[in-house]
Amino acid sequence: MKLNITSFTLIALIVCSSLQLNAQLTPAWSTKISQVDWMRITSLGYPIVSSAGALSALDPETGAILWQARNLLGNPREEEVEELWGTRYLKVSYGTERGDDTMPMIALVDIITGAVMFDSRKERLGVLGSYPLAQSGKFMVVGVEPGKFSAKLLMYDMETGNKLWENDEIFKGSQGKGGLMGKMAGAIQSVMNMSSLTSDPVEIDKENIIITHPSYVIKLKSADGSTVWCAKINESTSARLLFTDTKPNIVFVGAETESESMMSSGSGPPKNVYSTSYYAFDLNSGQSVWKSPVKNSNERINYMLPTAKGFVILPGFSTNQQKSTLNLLDYNNGSGLWGSKGNGIKADGEVIDILPTENGLVISTSATPFNQNKSENYFLNVLNVENGSLRFSKSVKVKGRLVRTDVVAKGILYTTTHEVNIVDANTGATLLSNSIESGGPKRLDKILPFPTALRDNKFYVFATKEGIVKELDTETGVVRNLNSVKLELGGKEIPKSLDAFDDGVVLCSDQNVVMIGYDGLLKFSNYFTPPKQSGLMRALALAEVSKGALLTVALASASVTYAGIVSSSVDAGVKQAGSAAAALTGGMAAYSLAYTGKALADFNKRFKATTMADDYLIVLSEVAAKDFRLLKVDKRTGKTLVTLDLGKDRDPLYLVDFIDQHVYHQSKPNEISCFKLK
Repeated sequence: MKLNITSFTLIALIVCSSLQLNAQLTPAWSTKISQVDWMRITSLGYPIVSSAGALSALDPETGAILWQARNLLGNPREEEVEELWGTRYLKVSYGTERGDDTMPMIALVDIITGAVMFDSRKERLGVLGSYPLAQSGKFMVVGVEPGKFSAKLLMYDMETGNKLWENDEIFKGSQGKGGLMGKMAGAIQSVMNMSSLTSDPVEIDKENIIITHPSYVIKLKSADGSTVWCAKINESTSARLLFTDTKPNIVFVGAETESESMMSSGSGPPKNVYSTSYYAFDLNSGQSVWKSPVKNSNERINYMLPTAKGFVILPGFSTNQQKSTLNLLDYNNGSGLWGSKGNGIKADGEVIDILPTENGLVISTSATPFNQNKSENYFLNVLNVENGSLRFSKSVKVKGRLVRTDVVAKGILYTTTHEVNIVDANTGATLLSNSIESGGPKRLDKILPFPTALRDNKFYVFATKEGIVKELDTETGVVRNLNSVKLELGGKEIPKSLDAFDDGVVLCSDQNVVMIGYDGLLKFSNYFTPPKQSGLMRALALAEVSKGALLTVALASASVTYAGIVSSSVDAGVKQAGSAAAALTGGMAAYSLAYTGKALADFNKRFKATTMADDYLIVLSEVAAKDFRLLKVDKRTGKTLVTLDLGKDRDPLYLVDFIDQHVYHQSKPNEISCFKLK
């Protein structure tokens, strides 16, 4: 027997219609503005609007136009406007100098005031790279002047827009000597002279910055840009810097070199191959701490993780391989500490995800079969970073990528993008003979992990194929079917969220909200007819992505500051983002925040709002032909709390801010209205 939610459509619509009469929203404000091209909500909550050659920002509470930038930036497309996370600025890429299509141009705009803090057109610079320095509130640019063939490094104050200094020596090199080899060397050097940095610069303190040039690691004085020291490295295309409290006076560097393979790959062009070199430099003098760099051929830079004795390297694949070599490099001399003669240990595939647990570092690896027509193989194992051993002699083959792990009484409970099971922490054997399988819905063409919920010692997951909510007792390992009748969501949708409340487990998809009690009985189920134009759902998808991005960046940048919020939060997304942030941050935070004043207050308010439980669902429904409504639905009751009429426009322009619970709607061609859902 199947329980088909579509059968509840008529009931849901009747309930919905009656509620619409009683809870129809009126605008909190409406603002006249020119014909709107596109809208976006920034991480600080300000709507940015592009209209008739102007870029504008609106006050989310009053609708007042905070600022308008006319003509200065042209009419940028949405993809040309990028928010600099952790700052109050937008980076606008607005084209190139006329007659020179090799020089990209950018401007830096204050989100709150609209002040243009940097304009490469006014500075007469093509921009090869730009880097916000959150700790000091500065902005570093690698730029090229028209007609010049060498880049230079410049520093600007983000608050005032003033240029602080420039350094035109860093990217200068020898022009090459006579003869063919000399000319070839000169040509290569010319390319290097027009390169950008190979990693983001790092402010190691208030006075100094470390940057990586394709051929050097350089320490600069923040005040004037002068070089403190310059250390030579092999020519590289990307790099990574590692700092650790264990060795506070050393910077460890991983640099990746790309070259063309000498081997042909069938009828196609030769593939690129990669190698990685690791270095250690004294932060004060720039002298090499190791006798020579550690060079690993046929691998790409991937994870570099600090430990007490050295840093762990979990490399990526350069070519189609089946095994990767994991190692621990000694802080003092760079020697390998794992495996026979320090040559490392082998893992099935390359490490793609890691999650720390009290039993060790859980690693998820992936290997593409030599037969490219087959799908990737995924494996799980536990890495003991103390002795360089893998817990299981044979990695556990799993379906999908690792999402979360929990240490439970029976072992390690793991969740991937496709299944749930418990692994015996000693043997690697899986507790459940058949994993609980599921699959996540797509958001912006990306497959998301399927939802789970944890309540006391009970873990809940929806098994898609069976249509059953599974209850896994984490203490005993016993699995119980919560519902006995197969549940099929209306529209054949897959749940995107799952919550364990006092009265039961609630499953939500784009158009469904269903509660199943712990006694297995169906408490309620509502299906809301979706609009026929799938593009109308994009605004909701973007809103979900925006909230997730805010969580991840904030937690990665300030994992210590927000540790209390994460541990006390009942929002699964917060806990997952916090776990990811903890795995990625080492001795020095991977991100920093540069918010001050009003921007800091806005950020704190919005971040705290994301940590609260999501007790409601926003649904877009076509309740009648071309009659579109946004509904705020209570997850605990399934009832529609608020209804917003989007009219009969076949392509309504609207934005949803899940954090502040605002909806911005283009109610007329020259008007934007804000509706508050709370």
